[in-house]
Amino acid sequence: SRPGSPGAQSPDRQSSPRGEYKPPQRRPKEYRHAHVPKNVNLQEEYRQQAAARDPTTIMIRNIPNHFTQRQMISELDNLGFAGTFDFLYIPLDKGTMSNVGYAFVNFVEPTWATKCMAAFQNHRFKPHRKIAAVSVAHIQGLEANLAHYENAAVNTAKLKQRRPVVMANIS
Repeated sequence: SRPGSPGAQSPDRQSSPRGEYKPPQRRPKEYRHAHVPKNVNLQEEYRQQAAARDPTTIMIRNIPNHFTQRQMISELDNLGFAGTFDFLYIPLDKGTMSNVGYAFVNFVEPTWATKCMAAFQNHRFKPHRKIAAVSVAHIQGLEANLAHYENAAVNTAKLKQRRPVVMANIS
């Protein structure tokens, strides 16, 4: 039958050899930043779950999309946080290879995380107009972050820029 004729099948409808309707097979969606839950207040959720623990991992938002891991490390270093963090992850969009505008940073001590939250709150990325916003991350600590990303696709990415960065603490 011709497209548009009464007996025509729509392109998304498939039939079995016996002419029975078979729903299309669902394919797993790739992990993209568009699938991050936007209606969940992770900071409040964390606050309720771990009120007694001091946070070490923070989320920095509104990072300029062209910022690389090296540039973010330099930004942290220039603000006085060199040697104070042991983990950094900036998710990249697979299509554009630009970051998606946020990063997770874990500090070796909770006091450094608190100082960094204060330093980055309303921080302007120069020469850009973007102003940072900071919150407590929902995954806390180096071990928890490493465990979370251990089996994630980003951890085995061919391009090292897509993988989380673990900083060596030589002291």
